[in-house]
Formats: sequence, C-alpha cells, structure tokens
Amino acid sequence: EVSFSKRLMKPVFKTIGLRLVMATVLMAAASALIFLIMPFNKILFTAILLFFSLPATFIIPIYGKVEEEGEYISTTLSINTLVTIAIFFGLAFYAIT
Repeated sequence: EVSFSKRLMKPVFKTIGLRLVMATVLMAAASALIFLIMPFNKILFTAILLFFSLPATFIIPIYGKVEEEGEYISTTLSINTLVTIAIFFGLAFYAIT
C-alpha cells in the first residue's frame, strides 16, 4: 500500500522528521546518563545509536483504520525504513573509523 502521491509526502516527511528529532533527543539523554555512570565506549555508543535509529514497528497498521489511514501508515513505515537503511550506512562508517 505504499503510495508516492504528492498529498501524502508532506505529512509523511513531517512525521519521519519529528520522529528523528524525538529519537535524537532521547538518544542524547540516554547516552549522557549512561556515560555519566560509566566511561565512554565507542561500541556501546554505536549500539545506542543503532537502537534509537530503528524504524517503527510494523504492527502499527493493525491499529489504524485501514480504509482511512492505511496508505499513510504504510508509506510512512516504508520511507522510514529507507531512511533507517541510510542511517545504518552512516553508523557502519562511524564504527569502522
């Protein structure tokens, strides 16, 4: 049910952007708390980055009204998965440097 219609793209990218901002804030708070207790460890930090960059669960469409929201939810999850794959490439580069 992925749709690349023009009317969906603005809310989809708005949702993904807001989710990334919230995940970044939570990741920064979690890593600050963890590394306040223990010394910085690059492998642990990479794992924290990976955890907070994972896409939303794919069970969400079950709770939405498929007729009304199914197309939006499916498109958001699909594009968010593509964004996550791009983030994984960045994390892989960070991990090897």
